[in-house]
Amino acid sequence: MTISPLLALGESQVLEYKAPFRKIEYQLAHSIHQVMRLTPSQAQLITDSVHRHFGTQAKIWLFGSRTDDCKRGGDVDLYVEADHPELLDELRCKVTLEDALDLHVDLVVKKPGQSHPIHAIARAEGVLL
Repeated sequence: MTISPLLALGESQVLEYKAPFRKIEYQLAHSIHQVMRLTPSQAQLITDSVHRHFGTQAKIWLFGSRTDDCKRGGDVDLYVEADHPELLDELRCKVTLEDALDLHVDLVVKKPGQSHPIHAIARAEGVLL
């Protein structure tokens, strides 16, 4: 089944298409939003903590099992791009998040000029917070 993103939708209407492995929402702006298994308060807590430790310019992606609506449980996989990440900031951020969320957190931080396959996977398959 193909759904055209050019459908004329009212401002408050959202068309949902449930694929076997992913729920996709088509909105008026024709953007696709992936599902994340986090509450809005958990997502805000993650954003606040990462920005506190790495600066407000840091970009954050949630990836892994928390972006798959068919899976349950699992840790929180985060990928962060920051201008000047320090190891101590990474450790403090990870501990802060694990304490606040009461979940295991895998924190992948990209250093400037560094490139690993996990970075490309997290950006491509992850959800930007």
